[in-house]
Amino acid sequence: MFNLVLNSLSPICLVFELLALALSFYLKNSRIFFISLALLCSRFTYLYASVYQAHLFVSLFLPLVFTLFVVLKKGVLVFEKRNLLKLFVLVFVGILALFLCKNTNFIYNLEQVIFTLPFKPISQISLVFFLAEFCFLLLWGILKRELYFSGAFLLLFVQFLFGINDKSFFEFSSLFFVCYLVWHSYKSLYFDSQTKLPNQKALKRRLLGLESYILGALRLQLLSSLEPKQEKILLRKIAKILKKQNKNVFRVDEDFVFIFLNEDEKEAQDFLNALTKGFKQVSSNFKHLNTALSVKKDKFEESLSALRAELGKD
Repeated sequence: MFNLVLNSLSPICLVFELLALALSFYLKNSRIFFISLALLCSRFTYLYASVYQAHLFVSLFLPLVFTLFVVLKKGVLVFEKRNLLKLFVLVFVGILALFLCKNTNFIYNLEQVIFTLPFKPISQISLVFFLAEFCFLLLWGILKRELYFSGAFLLLFVQFLFGINDKSFFEFSSLFFVCYLVWHSYKSLYFDSQTKLPNQKALKRRLLGLESYILGALRLQLLSSLEPKQEKILLRKIAKILKKQNKNVFRVDEDFVFIFLNEDEKEAQDFLNALTKGFKQVSSNFKHLNTALSVKKDKFEESLSALRAELGKD
């Protein structure tokens, strides 16, 4: 049963590699695109070398290519001049594979035992390079706030870490990338990029099926003297404060919108007034603070338009 599962992993991973390649191209994520391309290209090594020889080569060079593709400067689009270097790396490694996979000295050196381990990786030399590259990627991810590459990198080496030598190549990085791309596209669709709060689409979806509700809005006009970076930091802090208020809070255009389900208009207005007073006491970076309320209309768009109209009166 276990062997059956292992034998099925290679074709399943191939599907996820193709899916990750397509999704990353559509979503214009050039880093994941070229890493997925490298995963696919590594499979060609198995066409002209034995499974074991190909494993040794791939276990050493694929993590290196992965690391290079993460740290090299990325382009907004997949097909840009700066990405030609990545294509050159793939071609160069492919040429190396033609000569090294069947080179007895290369294979012998990779089979060297350096130290005693409680488990048996396919190559201890590959493991040393892998650990060094992982530590580098982990530090890079902390500095750049992109730790997900470290997780994908670990999942790349699972087969080689446990020395599964007689099975076709499989990895779980492509599955990780597919899940990440789907989640990232979901976040960009339903969450505001500046505050990370749910956006207008998420608000509309939340209100579906509710028989009654009151919408409240808080408009904070920041001083024009603030730099974009300062404004973004301030908005993030405001969002954190609002999340702690035990209310459904959304970011719609430039306004913060709340849903009041079990409160009357007076209670809702008192809540907004308390927020306004608190923000005025905490920060002097606000030019104007306006609030508004809107009772449910027949259509969501009508409720939102009434809310914006009330905000515009102040």
